[in-house]
Amino acid sequence: MNAGCCIPKLIAHLLYLCSMCLMECLRLRGKFFDIEHSRVVVSESNGEKDRLTMLPANLVEPVKAVSFDVGEF
Repeated sequence: MNAGCCIPKLIAHLLYLCSMCLMECLRLRGKFFDIEHSRVVVSESNGEKDRLTMLPANLVEPVKAVSFDVGEF
C-alpha cells in the first residue's frame, strides 16, 4: 500500500485532533509517536519546550501504515 496518498489527510487529522500547529506537525518523526500509550511528543513547541498530546484511537492505524511504509518503526 502506498501511504503517500494518505499523508495530507493524516496531517489534517493530526492538526485538528491533536491540537498541533502546522510546523509542529511537519516536524514529526516516527520516534515521536508512542503508539502503546496513545500519545505524541511534540518537540520544540511553544517556548521551544517539548510537550505531550494524545493520539486519538482512530489515528493509530494510519500512523502505523505511514510509518511502516517509510521505514520509521
